[in-house]
Amino acid sequence: MRLIILISFLFLTTLAILTSCSTTPPTTGTLAFDIAFPDTLGTGPVDGRLLVIMSTDPEMDPLWGPYPDAPLTARNETDWHPGQSRHFDGHDRTIPVSLDSIPPGTYQVRAILDTNKVDFGFGYAPGNLLSEKQEVTVIAGEKQTVELPLIKLVPQHEFIETDRIQEEQIRSQLVSTFTNKDRRLSAAVILPASYGQDPDRRYPTVYVIPGWGSGRHDLMWGDFQQKRYGMDGMGEEKVFVFLDHALPEGFHCFADSDNLGPWGQALVEEFIPYLEERYPLINDPEARLLAGQSSGGWGVVWLMLNYTEHFGGAWSASPDFVDFRLFGGSLNIYEHDANVYLTTDGELRLSSRHGDDTVREAIQRELMTGDGGQIAAFEAIYGPRGEDGEPRPLFDRQTGAVDPEVALAWARYDLGLTLKKAWPELGDYLAGRLHIVMSHDDPWLLDEPLELLEPELENLGIDVDIRFIDRATHNTWSDEIREWVHEGMDDQLEASGLLR
Repeated sequence: MRLIILISFLFLTTLAILTSCSTTPPTTGTLAFDIAFPDTLGTGPVDGRLLVIMSTDPEMDPLWGPYPDAPLTARNETDWHPGQSRHFDGHDRTIPVSLDSIPPGTYQVRAILDTNKVDFGFGYAPGNLLSEKQEVTVIAGEKQTVELPLIKLVPQHEFIETDRIQEEQIRSQLVSTFTNKDRRLSAAVILPASYGQDPDRRYPTVYVIPGWGSGRHDLMWGDFQQKRYGMDGMGEEKVFVFLDHALPEGFHCFADSDNLGPWGQALVEEFIPYLEERYPLINDPEARLLAGQSSGGWGVVWLMLNYTEHFGGAWSASPDFVDFRLFGGSLNIYEHDANVYLTTDGELRLSSRHGDDTVREAIQRELMTGDGGQIAAFEAIYGPRGEDGEPRPLFDRQTGAVDPEVALAWARYDLGLTLKKAWPELGDYLAGRLHIVMSHDDPWLLDEPLELLEPELENLGIDVDIRFIDRATHNTWSDEIREWVHEGMDDQLEASGLLR
């Protein structure tokens, strides 16, 4: 009797468990993607990195991702012939979750085949292949395979010149020799309204190093950059040279680098003399001015400190980290046992001021997308070259542990250290010629190193014009800032007797 009761109890318990499992609704969906390479997109085979990027925001095109809150999957493809397809499913590495565990919701999706190893950017580099943006709804418990055929070849960017906007490119002998690759110096030259009216008139020049993702072709796609830097109708007339500095490895910022080559030297010794021969530019350091945003903002300060005798002043907006004792999220790269992923309290570092995206997660996205990410670009600019010919990484990608030898090598590009060392010799000339504007709420925490550095510079008597704005985020440009920049430039030019 007891045995019968026990068997009955076990049966009912098992039935209850099975019933409970069968009635618990699944909380995720399952996705797979088929990506066709049509015959119409040209001959093959091709090699490249195939990505499927998703976005949870209908207004955010995956082309400009990846995004912290949406899945990303990618892998390298070789010998891919037109007419063939590739398949992604739960067996392929995907972050932050597997394709077999996609949270329910509506996503925007694109496939991209990055074949371009010369130009920056997987989403808009010429020669890359794109699918259309598709909207996909993931339903819990359902499996679906989405067709994402590659249908578009990104064309070569054509620069359409006008009477006042000219394209200039020359081969850099210096950088090409260093890298054993063909490297070019490129820019858009924006001429003032009076250009050509007086054959004897010569103009001061503003060399602009733009921020991440920008280059000379921006001038063809709208007037945003012209307005940002006050290129027309603000202050005295000047010629603007809107410089390119993109590479497959990221952006070189016109620094002289062990890995990327002597871009600062090439600008000063090759490009500027070329431009001053072709255009009526004042051949005087006082008339060569620098302006930049973000990574370009870091670049103009670096140029001013390292090629001081060639430039009259630099105006920098939201520059990348100016002091490596605060390299994002309170990281001091020089500190013993420094860790990019973890704070000294063992907490995960956040990658930005807003949201809960961690540095570890951001690095994983960068590794998935391939060459040209932000951290890899920093390592290519600042870091020493390894025995394998590649930039030595600042930190272990698995653990986040900083390599102290590499951190020490980075110190050459620490603007705070450079400024303190250079001031005794160059301070008489540099005083009042470095101008930096930054917002206290910069989303990438770029304000923190500048806030650390500012009082130290004041105590040392180092005259750098620093202006903080309360709530401008990363884009500090406004009419007030543009007026500040142009008034400062014009005052300097007038004091030098170079304004007409």
